[in-house]
Amino acid sequence: MTIKSEITRNDVRLVQLVAAACALVLACLLLAGQPARAFALGAIDTGASCSIEADFAASSGAKQGVSDIEKVIAAGSLPSGTEAPSAARIVQGTTVNLWRVATVCNESGWTDVQWDADFLAWLKTQGDPAQELILGTDWKDNTSWASVASKLASMVQGKTSGVDARTPDYTTTVGTDGIARFADLRCAVYLMVPVDYSYTWSEVLENGAGSRYHSSMAFLPSLISLPTLNEAENSWVYDVAAIPKCADPGSGPTVDPEPSSGGSGKLPQTGQLWWPVPVLLAIGAVLLAAGYVLRRKAQS
Repeated sequence: MTIKSEITRNDVRLVQLVAAACALVLACLLLAGQPARAFALGAIDTGASCSIEADFAASSGAKQGVSDIEKVIAAGSLPSGTEAPSAARIVQGTTVNLWRVATVCNESGWTDVQWDADFLAWLKTQGDPAQELILGTDWKDNTSWASVASKLASMVQGKTSGVDARTPDYTTTVGTDGIARFADLRCAVYLMVPVDYSYTWSEVLENGAGSRYHSSMAFLPSLISLPTLNEAENSWVYDVAAIPKCADPGSGPTVDPEPSSGGSGKLPQTGQLWWPVPVLLAIGAVLLAAGYVLRRKAQS
C-alpha cells in the first residue's frame, strides 16, 4: 500500500515537471517573437514546379463589359448585325505582374513562410493585419490577405511615400482564352497585380463598330500561396487556379459626342441672299465694257 502511494506521487511530479518544461519552452518562443508554424498533412515538395492560372474572363469586370455592349446593341445604337464579344475577348491583352514576396519552406513536415527581408521590414511598420499575417496567426482570414496585398501593391508600384517601385519578377498578358498563365514557379507566396485596363469597343467588336464607346476596369491585387492546401482532400495543390477580383466592375461606358456633319454648301442664315450675285456680275461686266469703250474714244 505504501509502495503504490509513492509511485502515484512520483507520477504526478513527473507530469508536473513535463508541463512546466513545455510552458517554459512556449514562453521562450513567444518572447523571442517566433511565428507559430502550422503543421500540414504531408511534406511540401519544395523542388516542385508550380503554376498559376488566373481566369480574367470569369471576373466580374469582363462579364460587366459584355453586358454593357449587349445593352447598347439592344438599344439599336450600334450597326445592325453587331454581336457582343466573348468575355475572353474583353480582357485579352491585359498585363499582369507578379512579385515573389516570401518563400515557402518545409522542415520535417512543418511548413514555414520566410518573407523577403525588404517586404518583411516594411510590413512590420504597417500594424495589423499585416503584423498578424507575417506572424502566421491569421492565414485563413481572406480580409487580412486582401488588406496586406493592397499595401504590398502600393509598395512595389512606388505609390507609397519614400519607397521606390520594384521591377516585377514575372510579367505576362491575358491570352485569347481570357487566362493569364505563370509557369515554372517555385514554392513561394506571390503578389499578383493586374494593370488597370481600358479599351475602345471597336477593338473588341468584330465589325469594328463602337469607336465612340470606351470602357475600363481595375483589378484588385492578390496574394497567392504556392502550393496551397486542399483541406477537403488533405493534399497540396501546386497548380493553382484563381479568378481575379475587380475593384469596380464598371459604371458603364463613356461615350464620345457625335461628330459634326461638316459643311452643306449653303450660306449661313445671316440674311445674305444668292439672287443678287448674278445681277451684280452683269452690272460689273457692263461697266467694264463701257469703261473700255470710253477709253478707246479718248485715245482716238
